[in-house]
Amino acid sequence: MECVESQEEIATTSVAKSYPRLFPKRGKMGLKWARRSLLLATMILMVLASTARAEGETTQTGDESQDTSLKSTEEDHHKDFWPLDPIEYLATVLLIAITVLTNAAGIGGGGALVPILLLYGFKTNVAVALSNAVIFCGGITKFIFEFSGSHPLKKARLVNYNIVALMLPAVMIGSFVGAQLNVITPSVIILFSLGAVLVFVSFKSLKKANSLYKRDKEKEDDSEQELAVELVEVKDQENRQSEEDSWNHSVAYQEDDSFITRNLKNIKRAERTHFHLPKMALILSCLTILLIVALIRKKIISVPGFAFEKCSLKDLVLCSFFICSMIVILIGSIKILKDDYELKKKVNYEFVEGDIQWENKAIFAMSAVAIIGGGLSSLVGLGGGVIFGPLMMEFGVHPKITSVTSMYLIMISTFAATFQFLLMGVMPLDYAVILGLMIVVFVVLGNMFVNKIVEKIGKPSVLALFLAYVIILCTIIVLFTGAFKMYDKISKGENVLASSPYCDM
Repeated sequence: MECVESQEEIATTSVAKSYPRLFPKRGKMGLKWARRSLLLATMILMVLASTARAEGETTQTGDESQDTSLKSTEEDHHKDFWPLDPIEYLATVLLIAITVLTNAAGIGGGGALVPILLLYGFKTNVAVALSNAVIFCGGITKFIFEFSGSHPLKKARLVNYNIVALMLPAVMIGSFVGAQLNVITPSVIILFSLGAVLVFVSFKSLKKANSLYKRDKEKEDDSEQELAVELVEVKDQENRQSEEDSWNHSVAYQEDDSFITRNLKNIKRAERTHFHLPKMALILSCLTILLIVALIRKKIISVPGFAFEKCSLKDLVLCSFFICSMIVILIGSIKILKDDYELKKKVNYEFVEGDIQWENKAIFAMSAVAIIGGGLSSLVGLGGGVIFGPLMMEFGVHPKITSVTSMYLIMISTFAATFQFLLMGVMPLDYAVILGLMIVVFVVLGNMFVNKIVEKIGKPSVLALFLAYVIILCTIIVLFTGAFKMYDKISKGENVLASSPYCDM
């Protein structure tokens, strides 16, 4: 018996050395990054607030013939944040709870936050603006909090920048088309489409999460003897692999030894950092083009000699420019991914469970689903986060990587929206700053708690189940509020089957 126990201890120690922990111990480093998260997110909030206030003052003293439909009067008429009314206390608690849950799951939760923000008495456009600001604060906090976190199965960062580089332009193409269709689609069709999308996504997420959980459960139920044999086999396989690598380097590929070693080292070094220059350039290009096109179309900025009018030839040119730009960026992303994948195969890179094999089939499937998912999410008024997470899980991405990468994508998209709302003067600054600071604190605490629970349970599939149940919760909230709004419109005699003229919106 003592012999078996000692063998288990040795085997466990061996595996611990070979593979990182599911969630690295936080300790002093974790506290340091938590403090950095709070500090940096607070500074960003203050900068955004001061920028928006300066922009608001400039707008007020500017030409009064400017289109005032973009500006909200809520800042002038809505009560200050403090003191809170009883209903606002409830709204604040619900807002924090839903944001922490959706942030930890990696889905953002904009569709569920807007109804809660309406309890403060805001109009819908202001509630949408605030929801984007809140989600952005949560997203950047999670990114900073997990900045130094390691991949559960290899020495790499938690954000999968390959997925980001491919999905971002694809989702933007679909979202742009879906947003245009949303304007002219009757509200009753949008509601039924929303229900269909949410139910489908909930079903697929729960099905995938259950399969992952059953797989983890089967592994846990293995006998001690089977576990010991498996660990010995893993050790033997590592030894054989080491011998094969040694033979490959010293005999068969002696001439290419420096090439293989150098490139393998570069690949692993790149995976341990967040700064991938080509991919960062593509991501920033997407964000910059999106902001420029959106600001021109909303008449927030003007281009000399380019008098913009909606539905004009110039509008068509601008929309075509955006879509073509995203297609070009998508093609560039595909080329980078394929080149990286081919190089990894040449240097005998060791892929781990959850790594996507970037073959043509996988690239086409993920791009197509991202475009369709982005279009559906914008058509029915959902945030992309509900699509990102389940899509990655379907492709076998590790649940932890899914959560962090999805929130990174959401952080980028909500930053663009928040920036636009700030320039439009729609954002109530006191609410944005105070709620943002609350979210920063509770997101840090919430993620620390979730990480601790998952680490204690020892099953990464728990995160997948968590994601599925949070999506189901958001589905219930969104469908309930959508049905209530539909009933309200019908009771007021509005024609819910009528289409809105696109050019008048």
